[in-house]
Amino acid sequence: MKRKYAWLVSLIALVIALPVRIYQQLMLVDETTGFFTDHNVTAVVISVLLAIGAVYPAIACRLDREAAVDTGFYRDIPTGILTLITAVMLVVDSLRKLMEVTSGEEEALAAGMAAVAPHPLLYSLLAILGFAAAVILFIAGISWIWGVQLLRSAPVATLLPPLWCCMGLIVLFVKFTEVINTTENVYQMFSVIFLLLFLSAQSKLLVGIDGERNTRLVFAWGLPAVLVGLVTSVPNLVVPMLGLERYSDLWSDSLVLLGFSLSVLSYLACLRKRLADAL
Repeated sequence: MKRKYAWLVSLIALVIALPVRIYQQLMLVDETTGFFTDHNVTAVVISVLLAIGAVYPAIACRLDREAAVDTGFYRDIPTGILTLITAVMLVVDSLRKLMEVTSGEEEALAAGMAAVAPHPLLYSLLAILGFAAAVILFIAGISWIWGVQLLRSAPVATLLPPLWCCMGLIVLFVKFTEVINTTENVYQMFSVIFLLLFLSAQSKLLVGIDGERNTRLVFAWGLPAVLVGLVTSVPNLVVPMLGLERYSDLWSDSLVLLGFSLSVLSYLACLRKRLADAL
């Protein structure tokens, strides 16, 4: 029952916060200063919605004691397809970062990758871990499509996506200490934090470690990851598509975050159905 209300709270927060943030980014940003023209009213509304939509599921799902089901790779074609798409997006994003690192500082600045130029080592490590994590996501996607357990024999390999996410969090921390703090930076940071927590719990669940506890944790961290991930990534993709220059350098990062958000949502929806059928 607690999990049911967690889904409802997250859905309501998403339905309200996402359109408001898209409107905010399209209509309420001063292009010369970058500040909001509504005295941060929408920023406060969005932040409150995200806080409620993330904190309540995180608490409610951890307290939910519904029975868990088999934690193996069952057949789930939508999750498998979305996971494969996310793997491709991650490869593209990692390849882009690696190319910008090897192209030199002037080329990186010209391409809009100003953050890459001062930290080539960090971004190189992030790109390499991104390629490794994409391989695991590809294997996981095939596993869900076929309904087999290809990763059960190599449990350590499931730690690569959380490791990539952890490295991404380090890069974001370094990047955001060099620029003026904004609400967008906060949203992006928390989207990675929730994704890291979800991937850590999922990696244990999929290899059969403490199934009951990690079943609760994938919901507790997965729902906030989906909520904050979609509210962060979708506007960052919509704004450049409409011809505005803001966030044009974040398209690959936003595509990866969008892919993860949708694949996590599909995974949680399927797992929720299996839990309901088992009761």
